[in-house]
Amino acid sequence: MLSIAFRMLAGDRLKYLGLIFGVAFATLLLAQQGSIFVGLLSRAANPVYDVLDAQLWVMDSRVKYIEEVERLRDVDLLRVRSVHGVEWAVPYYRGVGIARTERDEAKQVLLLGVDDSSLVGAPRKLLVGNLQDLQSPDSVLMDSAGFNAIWPGEPLAAGKIIEINDRRVRIAGIFEGSVPFATFPIIYATYGQALELVPPTRTKLPFVLVRVNQNADVNQVAQAIRDRTGLTAITTEDFAWRSVLYILNNTGIPQSFGTVIILGIIVGAVIVGLTFYQFVSDNLRQFGVLKAIGVSNIQIIGMVTGQAILIGLIGYGLGIGAATGFFIFGKGVVALQDFYLLWQISIGIAILLVFIMILATAVGVRRVLVLDPAVVFKG
Repeated sequence: MLSIAFRMLAGDRLKYLGLIFGVAFATLLLAQQGSIFVGLLSRAANPVYDVLDAQLWVMDSRVKYIEEVERLRDVDLLRVRSVHGVEWAVPYYRGVGIARTERDEAKQVLLLGVDDSSLVGAPRKLLVGNLQDLQSPDSVLMDSAGFNAIWPGEPLAAGKIIEINDRRVRIAGIFEGSVPFATFPIIYATYGQALELVPPTRTKLPFVLVRVNQNADVNQVAQAIRDRTGLTAITTEDFAWRSVLYILNNTGIPQSFGTVIILGIIVGAVIVGLTFYQFVSDNLRQFGVLKAIGVSNIQIIGMVTGQAILIGLIGYGLGIGAATGFFIFGKGVVALQDFYLLWQISIGIAILLVFIMILATAVGVRRVLVLDPAVVFKG
């Protein structure tokens, strides 16, 4: 019976292709937009997770996420170090600057400053140069995406000279890092070098990175820092989630992507449901013939269900394949870097399509079940 059902389905090529296109389009839209949405949120947390050695972040109590900086006093670093249970505490600079190339082109950059001696917070995956080069006078590291944005088409190489806020520095190394929420070129310098590259201010220290003693409890040390200094001290995981929640609560990104995803669900359900209903309606006479020769309602339901499963599988496969291809070919674009199709989203879409196809099957099969076989004898 399934072979008959599939031949009926393929016999009306226009509706057959329309059903597959509807499922594939809905799948592509949901997979693409859902993965980009999650990727954007992960970019908000990337700068926090990039600092691998620290367990706690200490900051002003007014800081709500990683891109929001309120300067601390230099003495706050010493106060944090004096808290019982702290193994080490180092400064961490984060700010923006204007870089100028030898062609006098200006580019806004994200400037990060790590501890001069320990280099805690510095990137680990260097493509050109060594991490110790960062400690050389007037030397910085730049991310590969930023290098390609400033010098497109040129091979990655150390030795380029740039000016940051009118001070000349040499790019001593190129690293590969995660993409931040704001896709500026990323410059790493030592903390002392970073302070020389930015305009002088009364307070300079944005963050303090902390690691606790081996036998100390991280949460207890965080509470001790809060009690002693009055500053905010939270774990890396909590700070990453704080940054993500800030994006969710204070930007229009969730509403924008949510609207597109909801429209994808509605359009997919409507196109598939109505087209499948129309297909069944156009084939009522054939179903009537089958019922007239003794095919049971259970077999009819199996035929319609088989048709829906075939459409769902083909459309889902095409949609997921198209979404995967989009992210594969988009890897060379900085704006799409680090975005990929999540398996959780693929499974979620598959479950959603099951419900859509169940609905489409229910709508279509209802007319067949109440069909009078005598319809085949009417003109």
